[in-house]
Amino acid sequence: MIRAPDRPDTRVDKRVNAGHERLSVPREVHGRKHSGMTLIELLIAMAVFAVISAITYGAIRSAVETQRQVEARTSRFTALQMAMAVMERDVLQMVDRSIRNEYGERIPALQSAGDDFRLMEFTRTGWQTLAGVKGMRLRRIAYALEEDRLLRLTWNVLDRAEDSLPWSSVLLTGVENVEIGYLNTEEEWVSKWPPEWMVGGGAPAAGFPRAIEIRIELTGIGWIRRLLALPEGGDGGSNSKPDSNSNPGSDSKSDPESGKK
Repeated sequence: MIRAPDRPDTRVDKRVNAGHERLSVPREVHGRKHSGMTLIELLIAMAVFAVISAITYGAIRSAVETQRQVEARTSRFTALQMAMAVMERDVLQMVDRSIRNEYGERIPALQSAGDDFRLMEFTRTGWQTLAGVKGMRLRRIAYALEEDRLLRLTWNVLDRAEDSLPWSSVLLTGVENVEIGYLNTEEEWVSKWPPEWMVGGGAPAAGFPRAIEIRIELTGIGWIRRLLALPEGGDGGSNSKPDSNSNPGSDSKSDPESGKK
């Protein structure tokens, strides 16, 4: 019997060839190739993200800054309205009662700016006295400009002693200038009160202007104007002078009513 020559195992060769083919063919999973971001693509994505972040941050910052400015401006206008309300209430409750200062000198019921930092000083009513006592309690009020602050000074006594100090409160801040005008009987605006002709003989001047104009210049806002007509139009500095030495309580009984709107 003749034996056939040995043949190589074709199955082994097929497995080997298949292995080589798998190594040479790109790796695939479920029919799709594995692909990652290149360095350039990564840099572009980071740049786009940075631009979007910068735009978003700028928008948020602008919105916050706008809100802060609106709140600050609203707060200033609220403070201005409160200050004007206080000044209007003071002026409308003004009474004709002269005083003596700490040097014993007679001071008119209403006096415009002097040599010091005071802008206007006057006597007003509006505070109730002790229980069982008729009339209203009078106080001396003054407005002053100190640096950029508008101050309200209050004396609880009218005829002051050397140790009589006012109680001070801040009405407004950020004030650049304050101007006060007085309307006399000739319908003329003057910056000084009382007029020169009303002062003489050492007697305190009597009489009020018909109206008072208060102008305040605020930083960042400008000029604010308020015109106040005095109760019953004032006497405009007429020659008819009421008795300034009358009882303060009896003088002021009708003033709160006349000051009401």
